[in-house]
Amino acid sequence: MLGIAFLCGYRVARRLLIRRLHLPAGPVDLFISLLILGGFFGSKLFTLLFEMSVPVDEIPSYLFGFRAAGVTFFGGFIIDLLVTLIFIWKYKINFWELTDILVLPVAFGLGLTRIGCFLAGCCWGKPADIPWGVVVSNPEAITPLKHISLHPAQLYHSLANFLIFFILLIIYIKYKNRPRGFIFTLFLLLYSSGRFITEFFRGDMARGYVFDILSTSQFISLIAFILAMLKLASMISRREFSRMKRIPG
Repeated sequence: MLGIAFLCGYRVARRLLIRRLHLPAGPVDLFISLLILGGFFGSKLFTLLFEMSVPVDEIPSYLFGFRAAGVTFFGGFIIDLLVTLIFIWKYKINFWELTDILVLPVAFGLGLTRIGCFLAGCCWGKPADIPWGVVVSNPEAITPLKHISLHPAQLYHSLANFLIFFILLIIYIKYKNRPRGFIFTLFLLLYSSGRFITEFFRGDMARGYVFDILSTSQFISLIAFILAMLKLASMISRREFSRMKRIPG
């Protein structure tokens, strides 16, 4: 699922960057390739540093292996943000125009990768006696909580991300003269809110906590939400939405 997400994201991002920003194909291919590598290794490195204990002799196989579970989106996001800033500086691109494009394949890819989490049995949910509970019995599944009903937390994440993608896509297609950065800001608002909520259903408790109250991802989500709200407030104060119009049809 991670491979499919990378492939779909590559195709969509490449087409939009070349057509909408009129960038040459060569630099775009290099940029997207670096984003994929940064997202892959950054998410795993972040997990190693803050959320998961991996024996030293297993670190190389964890970092470079596709079968290793337990990756954190925010780690890849931070690394990719640095790559993006370098690309913007090199080619003199508006940051907000670029990020408005990139978050579309990112949101869709997150929905796909969470299905991969569900198939692998990582990022499992808390025990729950609910009609839609999932019972894991495969001995190769990563979760240690087998033969009991669990929240399908991975699917909660997946559905939330697909919903975010469709909301962003509709706004991207149906509205013109949007404020620069609005799609990216809306993504941060929706993703951080959804992630904060779905984290309460997670059962893999060894992921790291801040102040023994919030998980690491919830803490980062809170910061991302505040920053996005500040950006949205800035857009409103500058009346940047006054020119935004819906495209008929």
